Amino acid sequence: MWQPCVWTQGPAGAMFVLASLFGLGGASAFVSSPSVAAPRAVQKASSSARPPWAAAQGTQSAPETAAAANGRGSGVSLVGFGLLWAAGWRRGSARTGAGRIVVRGRNYECNIKGKKGKREAELAKIIKKCLSAVIMAIKEGGADETNNKALIRAIKDGVKDGVSRSTIDGRIKKFVEGKEQVDQIMFEGTGPGGAAVMARTLTDSKIRTRAHIQEAFKKSDGEIGNTGCANFAFETKGVLLFEGTSEDAIMEAAMEADAELEELETQEDGSVVALTAPENFRAVQEALEAKDLVSTSADVEYLSITEVELDEKDTYNLKFLIHQLEAIDDVQEVVHNAKLNDIELELNSYGIPMTWMTVQKLKK
Repeated sequence: MWQPCVWTQGPAGAMFVLASLFGLGGASAFVSSPSVAAPRAVQKASSSARPPWAAAQGTQSAPETAAAANGRGSGVSLVGFGLLWAAGWRRGSARTGAGRIVVRGRNYECNIKGKKGKREAELAKIIKKCLSAVIMAIKEGGADETNNKALIRAIKDGVKDGVSRSTIDGRIKKFVEGKEQVDQIMFEGTGPGGAAVMARTLTDSKIRTRAHIQEAFKKSDGEIGNTGCANFAFETKGVLLFEGTSEDAIMEAAMEADAELEELETQEDGSVVALTAPENFRAVQEALEAKDLVSTSADVEYLSITEVELDEKDTYNLKFLIHQLEAIDDVQEVVHNAKLNDIELELNSYGIPMTWMTVQKLKK
């Protein structure tokens, strides 16, 4: 598409173009014809400034001079009009991309979320879990690392999982200086299909956190309950995961260290899971480490006693509930006792999971 230059736009530009269009005769003659009287002083100065050799060329008659002037004026006007037309208009494609401002809209946002969203969510979950363990270790044994083995272990595990030491130290400093007063609270509720759901939180405001969790249950056809409404379906166990070793090696080391193990189980990938009572968890972990058996991961976890089978709708709603709960900043962990199938959450154009009802409406 042709676009006008800036100096050909507006009233002044229009007059300039018209002057070029209609100046083939009149305007050019006005510029070049000697019939237009000049001031006498200028004429006298011009005649006196002529070099001697110019007089030898002779003089032309008035008609010849006028004709020559008109010819030159018309030629100049035609050339000027051509130059004006060529220089005054340009193709828009000649400067494609020059000076553009790129606006990143929904499509760009969704692409970035699709590529980075899962990885960032996993990293955020690891950081929350690490900082929670650090804070709880400080509350139980103080901030002195030399006298608090639980704190040393929490920091070590966090760094191993990719959490920077500066992030950990910043959180410790904030807690020690009294700028952060938090408590660990377990919220319980009934999820879709009667599944028992519990959310472990680390919060400085129980009222705020409860309101957020209650809203998440409401959106997912669940209901938040009082303490004890869901924990009956779980038992707490110390869970240690070992890789590159065998059940026999772990059992032998535990017997030599007098560590009380309750159960050993080899997984499909070859790793071994060791279960202990919660009160013996730290002692068993330290005893095995003294025998050069360092666990890949270790924590006190809630294991379901009975499992609930859900249909497609309830499974989707439970996954939606888990997603909503894990998105709350204060939530550290979510546990449930349901068997989940391979149903995936449907995302909208912003990368946000849609409710079951919305998904069904879009399918119609």
